Amino acid sequence: MNDLSYNWTGVFMALLSVCAFLSISYLTGSLLLKKISFPGAAVLKILLGLDIITLLVFISAWSGILQTAIIKPVFYLAFLLSASYLTYKNFILTKNRIDKYSQISAPVFLMLLPGLFILGRSLSLPTSWDELTYQLAVPERWINAGRICFFQDNPYSGFPSFASVNFHLMLATGGIAAPRTLVLILWLLSMGTLYILLRPGLSKWTAGILTFSFGIGNAVMMSAGSAYADIFILVHFSAMLLISRHMIFKAPTVRGLIIFGVFAGAAASVKLTGIVLAASLIVLFYSRKKGVMEMTRRFSICIAAFAFTSFLFYLRPFLETGNPFYPYCQNLFSGNAISIEMSRYHHMIGSVKFGINGLVGFFTSPFLISFESSVFDGDYGLQFLVILSLAIATLILTIKSKTPWLKPFFALVLILYAFWFFSSQQARFLMPAVFLVFYLSKFSLKTIPLPQRNILLGGILILTVISAPYNIFKDCLLSWQNVFGTIKNEDYLYSSTGPGYLKAVDIINRKLPENTKLMLIFENRGFYIRRNYVLGTPFVQEKFFTPPDKLSSSADILETLRRNNISHLLIGLSENDPDRIAAYVDRSANFAKLLGLLIQDGKLKTIWQDEGFGVYEVK
Repeated sequence: MNDLSYNWTGVFMALLSVCAFLSISYLTGSLLLKKISFPGAAVLKILLGLDIITLLVFISAWSGILQTAIIKPVFYLAFLLSASYLTYKNFILTKNRIDKYSQISAPVFLMLLPGLFILGRSLSLPTSWDELTYQLAVPERWINAGRICFFQDNPYSGFPSFASVNFHLMLATGGIAAPRTLVLILWLLSMGTLYILLRPGLSKWTAGILTFSFGIGNAVMMSAGSAYADIFILVHFSAMLLISRHMIFKAPTVRGLIIFGVFAGAAASVKLTGIVLAASLIVLFYSRKKGVMEMTRRFSICIAAFAFTSFLFYLRPFLETGNPFYPYCQNLFSGNAISIEMSRYHHMIGSVKFGINGLVGFFTSPFLISFESSVFDGDYGLQFLVILSLAIATLILTIKSKTPWLKPFFALVLILYAFWFFSSQQARFLMPAVFLVFYLSKFSLKTIPLPQRNILLGGILILTVISAPYNIFKDCLLSWQNVFGTIKNEDYLYSSTGPGYLKAVDIINRKLPENTKLMLIFENRGFYIRRNYVLGTPFVQEKFFTPPDKLSSSADILETLRRNNISHLLIGLSENDPDRIAAYVDRSANFAKLLGLLIQDGKLKTIWQDEGFGVYEVK
């Protein structure tokens, strides 16, 4: 599955599996939302179907009912049935639908243009650290294990795992490129939803330019071009805004409230940063039927749907680790010093390396995130300064009560931003708040006279082009060359993963016995390794060598390796590791020295060394 011989067959299977997933999801959602026909209803149907399928796959794969061997036949049988039904149902209307959608307007093409570049990355081999360490590596290990489970050596397997379940399904049915392709489709749905939200009161070009300005942001393209979980949160949040507009504000319905809660629960089930979307329930404060009973009814319905959707995703890590938020907050759920050390490290990854702390940082970060990519691990472009200014103008109008129903949305922006600021200040984690700011900007923009508005839009477009992430576009073009075969898979991976890594993987896959049990130390990317492996990097996990400064001799290391039947080691301090923290590297220095002594003494026999990596046999 994670084979370097990936070719056009792999491209076809990736596209087929994602199309199949969309078809099954759309049919499932359509059966439950038969009479919904407002703009964007198709997005709601797809997402509702996707959420239901994800929950069913999760339950069946966690319990072991859905075995790896039967996933693909069941999936494609469901696709055949759903495609046949949808084709039959719409046969008479086919001509009308083709006439309706065959011509894509220039503004719509503009907003989707980044997706054409990203598609190259989606269809090429995964290369990012997170993908190869856990986003794809954990679902791959689930497939090999035959069920969804927790691996103590990889704490990310204890995440709530909504996105991971989808990646698990895509890897099993569509192969190596399918997860990224699914993420791109969810990005497209998010862009389409933003366009639909912006369109009332604005021209096609205005809505298209604003949507383009959001979608081409560095942080957004970074998330859309890799198998990251953040787009799952964004697409559900965008759908929640659509629901609030059409199914809650206009005429509150029980069905609308349930779907709103389901989508909030799905977003919360992706990872901890998605939990804050539960704050979206504050939009229910706006009501034409003011009264305690009405608000209590709304909250009760939404909270019940939220809890129903997210409960099992947090129950699994609780049952398997004793902590529903594992690997975070271990100090609240465990007295184990080793486990707490590991948890503290994972908190530090998100809080130490990125962002600006303090009162000044709180008030300046919304502006700095427009261009300080190195500070926030991404940015939203200079155009966001204009968008943010327009949103502030909308806030002033709201305070003057010209648009009172927007007040809960501004409260929501503040909650989302505060959660981001005090947790992990990586740009892509702020996407829902930025998405909402783009939406809110339209209400002041449409009050500007048309000539001045057009000048302002021209400025936004110019700033968007100036701020475009050309490094990502360059990578996308290289990815397209990889897809078309002008760049070999090995060359593409070598240039993307850094010196030494691919050579080490090749040595492991070709020269080590099939029954090898490999431990990775200071190098955590296991996705392309076709041997049984565990992670042994200190602090990253709690099972081995954490904390390393407590080890007294090399004999302690050797005893641990032998007790756990480790036959070989891969040791390598990669230049590409984004999670490396200097203080923890220093704490691991003695551990590295002890490993060196084992190599010198012949207790670790050198099989291969090059470019900072080494493969060793445990004697």
